[in-house]
Amino acid sequence: MTAKHIILVNPAPDYDPENYKKFDISMGVGAPLGIILLATVLHNAGFKTTILDGQIKDCKLELDSLIRDSASIEFIGFSVMSSQYNTAAYLSKRVKKVYPELPVVWGGFHPTIFPEA
Repeated sequence: MTAKHIILVNPAPDYDPENYKKFDISMGVGAPLGIILLATVLHNAGFKTTILDGQIKDCKLELDSLIRDSASIEFIGFSVMSSQYNTAAYLSKRVKKVYPELPVVWGGFHPTIFPEA
């Protein structure tokens, strides 16, 4: 029996990182610890998990490829901070347009504070 597949996405931030280099600050840089923890728990429960980190990969291309290649996807989860809202919304709409039956779940700071968004 094939394990159910769950894709967890840390979307790229909405800002242009090149503009922030002049301020010598890192915004949104670091391992997506919440997603890593969730993936570990799900893996230990028998799920196949894939993490897409928009800080290091183009999530659009990776997401399209993963969805196309896997019929066993249970859902796609997004971890969303307010600085990632537009990117997460774009990716979610893109998924639902092509795969309307595939559940998309948001968690994280932004949907917790602004659940109606």
